Amino acid sequence: MQGVGNDMDGVLVLGATNVPWELDNAIRRRFEKRVYISLPDAAARAGIFKIRTGTTKNNLTESDWSMLGMNSEGYSGSDIAVVVKEALMMPVRKCQVFKTFAPTPDGGWTPCAPSDPNAKPMTLMTMDPKLLRCPDLTIDDYMGALARIKPSVNDDDVREHVKWTEEFGQDG
Repeated sequence: MQGVGNDMDGVLVLGATNVPWELDNAIRRRFEKRVYISLPDAAARAGIFKIRTGTTKNNLTESDWSMLGMNSEGYSGSDIAVVVKEALMMPVRKCQVFKTFAPTPDGGWTPCAPSDPNAKPMTLMTMDPKLLRCPDLTIDDYMGALARIKPSVNDDDVREHVKWTEEFGQDG
C-alpha cells in the first residue's frame, strides 16, 4: 500500500471487514481511521424495510413500519433485505394456496376465503394469468418473515466489535 504511486491526491482507500481482529498489524496500521459502524437502530431498520419494499403494493402504515423496526432488533441491513425478500413472496404464495378467488373492480381475480360470497372456485392453472391480482403486502407477511428469518449477528459478535473498536478504532 505504501509507495503505490507518486501522487496520492484524490485517492481514497476504503476497506471493510466483519472480522477486524483478524487483520494483520501491518495492514491495520496503514488505515488512518478504523471506524466501527454499529447495527442500525429501530428507526434506521424501519427505513431499510421501506426502502427495500420499494414500490411494491402494500397496506402498511407508518406505525407498521415503526413496529417492524422495533421487532427487528439485532438485524443488519443485509438481514432485513432477506426478510423483505421473504415477505415479498407471501402474496404470490397466497395465490398458490387459495382455491377460491373473488372478482376485483378492474375485472381481475384475487385470492379469497371460500366463505367469501363472491368466491369462485379456480386455481392458478385454470385462471387467465392476465386476470390474476396478487393481494397487497401486509404487516402479517412481514411478521411471518421475521419469525422465519433470524439475524446473522449475535450479541457475542457485537461485543467483539465493540471491544476491538475500543482498542484500535473509533465509533462511526
